[in-house]
Amino acid sequence: MTAISANSTEFSLLSFSKEFVTGFLSGILNPKNLLFYLSLFTVALTPDISLQFKMILGTWMTAIVFLWDVTIIYFLSKNSVRKKFTKMAFYIDKITGFILGAIGFSIVNSVWAKQ
Repeated sequence: MTAISANSTEFSLLSFSKEFVTGFLSGILNPKNLLFYLSLFTVALTPDISLQFKMILGTWMTAIVFLWDVTIIYFLSKNSVRKKFTKMAFYIDKITGFILGAIGFSIVNSVWAKQ
């Protein structure tokens, strides 16, 4: 192994480590993730649910999220997909923002209607 390939391998590992830590921290510190799982577990995990089912549910959810993330990474690593996504990102943001706003308005409206 030459000095250049050793340096590029070291740089590649350093880059991967930095990107991994950045991705992990952005996922774990994202308040939307916390709210999603808190609301899901509040509804799905009642006291009469067995520990075995809780473990299966946690494993299943972890696997599904991992597969989703790997799929997104795979497709966005392709230049053709990334270019199309970049062109459509503005519209995707606006549409999802509208949908989430409508859901939020619906929740607030239903709470006010009950009072």
